[in-house]
Formats: sequence, C-alpha cells, structure tokens
Amino acid sequence: MKRGLCVSLYAPLLFVACPFVATAADVDAVVRDLPRVFSGQYEWRDARIPRQKVTFTFSDVRPRDPQNVLAVGAGTYEANDKVVHIKVRAVIEARTLEIEIWESDPTLNEFITDGSHRGKLATDLRAVEAVWTTVSDGSKGDLKLKARAN
Repeated sequence: MKRGLCVSLYAPLLFVACPFVATAADVDAVVRDLPRVFSGQYEWRDARIPRQKVTFTFSDVRPRDPQNVLAVGAGTYEANDKVVHIKVRAVIEARTLEIEIWESDPTLNEFITDGSHRGKLATDLRAVEAVWTTVSDGSKGDLKLKARAN
C-alpha cells in the first residue's frame, strides 16, 4: 500500500519533468480531421479597410515533420466590390493546435503579404482565431474563420 501511495505522490512530477511531445498519431489526426475550407472575416485594427470576407481552401494537408502539419491552398478576400485571390500556407503544431498562416502572390499589388496570422485552432479543428502582424510596420488585424462544408 505504501508503494502505491509513493508512486501516486511522484506521478505528477513526471508530467512536469517530461513535457508532452506531439506524436505521429496527433499529426495524423490533424491531417485527417482538419476541415479543408474555412470562411469568415478579417478586420484591420486601425480600420484602414472595411471588414473583409475571407475564404481559405486547403487543397494539400500533410505532415510537415513529427510535430507539425503543413496545409497549402488558396484564398480570397472580398471588400468594397473587390476580390483578391492569394496563395495560403499554414503550419499547425499538432499538440497545441497553434497555427501560423502566410499569404503570397496576391492578384492585387497593394495587398499586404509582409507578415503572418498567428493564433489557434479550436480543439475540434473547426474554427481559427488569429492575429495578423505586418513585419514592416507592426500593424495588426484579426482573423476569425469557421469550417465550411467542402
């Protein structure tokens, strides 16, 4: 009986001393279960442009390495009767569901791609909340997306 008690007293220390590392199963679950289409809105914090309607479609979702998932695809931003098409690339840390999304190759020259969205996926993988930070000037905006039927 004392032996069991001793182990139970020290068991919490094992979790503190040995941080959890994502496994291949975690990565595989995100690859399998991540919705491929998200839509929602983006809004600059300084309101330089009205709220924009956003859609991201991930056509390729695969393991990047033992801890991370890579999702690649295309997106659109719509505001003021203009539609901008972009390429998107996201890296998702499978254990924490932290996500970083980069955008490139916009169809409108003024579209800002000098930065990334950093945030988190919901535990059910069906929503994203992230903050865009522009590298060159530090300006920020908020991205809120929900999974959509493919």
